[in-house]
Amino acid sequence: MSEHRSASTLLIVDDDPAMVRLLSTFTARAFGDDMHIETATDPQAALERIDQGGIDILLTDLDMPEVGGIDVLKSAKRRNACTQVIVLTGHSSGQALLSALELGASDYVLKPVDQETLLSLLRQAHRRRLRWQQALVATWQQKKYACATE
Repeated sequence: MSEHRSASTLLIVDDDPAMVRLLSTFTARAFGDDMHIETATDPQAALERIDQGGIDILLTDLDMPEVGGIDVLKSAKRRNACTQVIVLTGHSSGQALLSALELGASDYVLKPVDQETLLSLLRQAHRRRLRWQQALVATWQQKKYACATE
């Protein structure tokens, strides 16, 4: 575990392929090698990808047919409580947003998406993941050292 990654894996989930292309394009331009971007236009495929692990940041639409953003959020948090989740919504109720935040979403963005607002939230999520990762590595190394000296 001495070698840890600095790039975050971002999963973008929206049932609108044009929205997914737009979000992934400007995010890739803004982050370059600091963000590995994966996309899904099928929420069920997103759930399957989340089950594989390794998703650091989830950007998901709340309003999708069959499997909604709340279900995607719950799955991500069940798999890894440290996953940063930002929800997108065009016409969700205040109750849906409140539920998302109560279930562990870091923040939300209203559609139409303001690019700078979203990029700022993604930067915050990326930095938070790096801080948590560094803290976990330091804790693991301390335990490893303590066990070696006992």
